[in-house]
Amino acid sequence: SGMLPYAVAIGSYGLGFALYAVALRRLELSLAYPMMVSISIAGVVGYGIFFGAEAVTAWRIVGAAMIAGGLFFLVR
Repeated sequence: SGMLPYAVAIGSYGLGFALYAVALRRLELSLAYPMMVSISIAGVVGYGIFFGAEAVTAWRIVGAAMIAGGLFFLVR
């Protein structure tokens, strides 16, 4: 269990990089990069809430909604 979190982190980083490379082939950079960043933020927040015992606060909900809203407007 000591090395497992590191292996998962490195594997996740590698998978994210590969998916970003695919996204860059199919999307414009001005859309692919914000999508990558917003998905990464959502993943970290979700991990913190579900596995890190972080609280779900109104500010976090507002922040997540703002990120989702910004991504929505970029796609349009």
